[in-house]
Amino acid sequence: MRDPLPPKRKYVRAVGPRLRVVLLIVLGLVAVLSANSIYLAAITLREWLHRAERVSYQNYFYQLMFLAHLVLGLVLIVPFVVFGSAHLARAWNRPNRRVVMVGYWLFGLSLAVLVTGVLLMRADVFGFKNLGIKNPQLRSLTSPIGPMSSRRSWPSGSTSCIGWPARGSSGGWESAGHWLPAGR
Repeated sequence: MRDPLPPKRKYVRAVGPRLRVVLLIVLGLVAVLSANSIYLAAITLREWLHRAERVSYQNYFYQLMFLAHLVLGLVLIVPFVVFGSAHLARAWNRPNRRVVMVGYWLFGLSLAVLVTGVLLMRADVFGFKNLGIKNPQLRSLTSPIGPMSSRRSWPSGSTSCIGWPARGSSGGWESAGHWLPAGR
């Protein structure tokens, strides 16, 4: 006689209905953060390409977009970790081990991106000054654009808040509080 077949396990989806809501929140935040990152990278690249002209394209809108990038990144941390942990808890024993290992790697690399993003922030939290990385060389290593993001200093010795030469007695700030590029 044959041995009876083991009872079939009930299939459980790796992303259930409640986890799907968290996934949609994470995907929405990542989409908005990606669009924001493309804008910030385009402005930074344009400045780098036109660095000989010493013109800054970082205006008030750029600074608002940078603030939005920080806020969106911080808001993304909790739902991402919740989704990633719950998803791994439901999918760790799947038979396709290669997909599980790729999931582990993807989650680990994504956590590394979030951690380096937090370390690159300069913020005072609960009385601790600048919890992030302070050394410019280390900051340059963790930045995706590396040396392009380092502060520039010109022989005049006067630099603005973004590293470009400050103009006039106001240091580049106009009376309305907006940053205006040099030569404009």
